Amino acid sequence: MQTAGIIHFLAANFVTLVASDSALALIQDMYHIVPESIAVRLKIADKTLSTSTLGYQVIGLGLAAIMSIFSSAALTALVFKREAKVTVYENGVAFRCPTAGMLNEFCVPVKYDQTSYSQLFFYI
Repeated sequence: MQTAGIIHFLAANFVTLVASDSALALIQDMYHIVPESIAVRLKIADKTLSTSTLGYQVIGLGLAAIMSIFSSAALTALVFKREAKVTVYENGVAFRCPTAGMLNEFCVPVKYDQTSYSQLFFYI
């Protein structure tokens, strides 16, 4: 479960990275945010960045979509099959928690819907 969560986190960060780079290329084309002296050194002064990097954007967004779909599918499969195991470590001793769901540090299920502060009270 932890590995699937980490992979999903990395996939989401990769999507953000690729999308932000594509957005920055579009912003550069519209508003010319890179100073002219730097644009000349980078040889992008006369180019439109969004169209000249379109191939890289397609590859990046394609990979990001595939990574996101596969990591979401793995995480969803683990959650719905209830194959995730919870282990609590205290002073180097491992305690296996037999239940699934929200647990506190003592492997006791925490049911927020049964606590008094989370119930909705309707007065007529």
